[in-house]
Amino acid sequence: MPLPNLVLTEFEQLLLVTSLHANRHNYSDVLANDSPDGAPRQVRRTEDYIEANWQQALTLESLAQVSGMSALALFRTFKKARGYSPLEFANQVRLRHARALLASPDAATTVQTVALRCGFADVRRFAALYELAFGEHPSQTLERDGR
Repeated sequence: MPLPNLVLTEFEQLLLVTSLHANRHNYSDVLANDSPDGAPRQVRRTEDYIEANWQQALTLESLAQVSGMSALALFRTFKKARGYSPLEFANQVRLRHARALLASPDAATTVQTVALRCGFADVRRFAALYELAFGEHPSQTLERDGR
């Protein structure tokens, strides 16, 4: 089964950001410099964007643009205000949608199809995050609520 564009785009972003932070380059100093923290309204704007666009790839650039601050400031402000990063928030939103899909499935619904639809390429990681969030394995939700 090919991976959805959502998963591929976010994986590409992960590789890009990891590479930029791990290797010295012409812009390393810019990444290392502190940028000012944002305002709570910018965090809320980012949350609203994530809620509205959970099925799309959420890139560092799109979240920074929506928030109106640099990516580093966004992550720092979000973490300070909420206790978690914007990407962790996106996972929470996607997990809530996954739960709803598992609770009201059609005949073709499986844990794997729901995981992929909600942006999780690794079904085992999805299941672990789901169990941590809801206290049960996704297959239990599917069996109990859907079938």
